[in-house]
Amino acid sequence: MSWIDQGGLMTWPLLALSVTVLAVLFDRAIVFSTLRLPDVETENALLAALEVKDKKVACSMVKDDFPFILPLVEALAADQSATVRECDAAIRIEEAIRLLDRRVEWLALASRVAPLMGLLGTIVGIIVTFSHMSEARGGVDMSSLAEGIWQALIATAIGLCIAIPSVLAHHGFHRCEESVAFALNRFANRALVRGKKE
Repeated sequence: MSWIDQGGLMTWPLLALSVTVLAVLFDRAIVFSTLRLPDVETENALLAALEVKDKKVACSMVKDDFPFILPLVEALAADQSATVRECDAAIRIEEAIRLLDRRVEWLALASRVAPLMGLLGTIVGIIVTFSHMSEARGGVDMSSLAEGIWQALIATAIGLCIAIPSVLAHHGFHRCEESVAFALNRFANRALVRGKKE
């Protein structure tokens, strides 16, 4: 733990930020890895049930295996006009994506803030190093100068070690959200088109 002390005051907030980023990464990784959407066969069976407006069958098909899309299926199976069902379906899809997006933006924020915090720690460390050097009597000791600078750079290194995984995870989670949104919209559009054919 001596490197933490050597890195200066900013290493502690950076470590706290890293713990938060790890918690968000694990949370969202679990959410996305356990998220299940219907396969083609199940989707076709659902569409058939929705076409005959059998809400009970449609909801029972997704209740246990695909609870994520249950609100969307309920909206599509509702006994309302096509326009109202279309609006309800759009709202349910947006709510589902917001549920997935929860805390993901924290990764974007961390990826911007962590390098700045690290840079601040480095600058403070360099200021302290040069302050000690100016107070020293006699010549400049290059070894103490080098030691002060490498210790100051620890904060920047920690900030970058937090920012890089945060950027990659943020991008990956957004790609997953886009694919889920596409699948939900495609399913809703197919159900709504079938409903309008009647």
